[in-house]
Amino acid sequence: MKNPVVLCVIPVHDRPRELETLLESLARVETKSATLKIAIVDDGSPTPLRPIVETRFPHLASQLNFFRNDVSKGPGSARNLAVNSLESDFIWFLDSDTEVGNPKVMDHMVEKLLTNPSIAAAGGPIEMVTGEKLIQQSHALANFLFIYSSHQCDQFPPTQPDTLSSCNLLIKREHFNSVGGFDTSLKMNEDAELSLALRSKGLSLYQSADTVIFHHVALTGRESGFFEHFRQFQAYVYDVFRARIYIICKYNPKILWFLPILDLFVMLLIFINVKRGVYTIYRINIASSGSIFFRIWILFKAYIKTYISGIRTLLS
Repeated sequence: MKNPVVLCVIPVHDRPRELETLLESLARVETKSATLKIAIVDDGSPTPLRPIVETRFPHLASQLNFFRNDVSKGPGSARNLAVNSLESDFIWFLDSDTEVGNPKVMDHMVEKLLTNPSIAAAGGPIEMVTGEKLIQQSHALANFLFIYSSHQCDQFPPTQPDTLSSCNLLIKREHFNSVGGFDTSLKMNEDAELSLALRSKGLSLYQSADTVIFHHVALTGRESGFFEHFRQFQAYVYDVFRARIYIICKYNPKILWFLPILDLFVMLLIFINVKRGVYTIYRINIASSGSIFFRIWILFKAYIKTYISGIRTLLS
């Protein structure tokens, strides 16, 4: 493929400073093997972000495309909007709180996908864990919980992760279209669902030290809009469990019949592997209101209700 076009899609809600940091880093990205276009989807920010970006980045004017949802519809819907509106050979999804440190990262991912037809997507994040920048590899566990392992950047071999986070995911458009894009019925884990859909078609994912970028995991942009459930513990917990049950029903519904037993077994394995340093649990959910007993009760109630909902779906 000669001079392919990469469409970089950035959904953003009320994160002007983080978006500026990302665009500053994108301006340094090398484009030897591909042409880069940028689509910013303002997903219902209280103050429209387009004037800020156009004033701050006039040198990117020829590459920039703007879209806006007056009401926040979520990152999955925002990403689909940009993809369906603009043509390209590849799509590079970035979260608004990421930063590209390696100028060659896009060229490297494009080259990897061009030379390996079985690889649908590449990417992955570096995140700050206990004061250290570490590569995060995602693992899909048997009960459809998703957890990370952390790795030193200079000791991380090329690998095929179970899922790729949409904070940094470059994908061939043909493969993205073949699975119908992001599932907008999900309020979270739509990137994990996309990864599972690709793998169900016999395709693989790719991650290496050359494909990762830094993810700041900003807490801004969650006070309103699609992610305001981060401020409401009960709503957040229900969304977590609903998303998991939905994905189970779609990809392996048979495990629902014995899911509570499987969950106990997997939670034991997680506990052991966290103690051994295999898995890392470092993100603190900011929806942590109420006493510990209140939170346990909400977790239990959400688990039972969503589990029963899943069983009903199987029987219907």
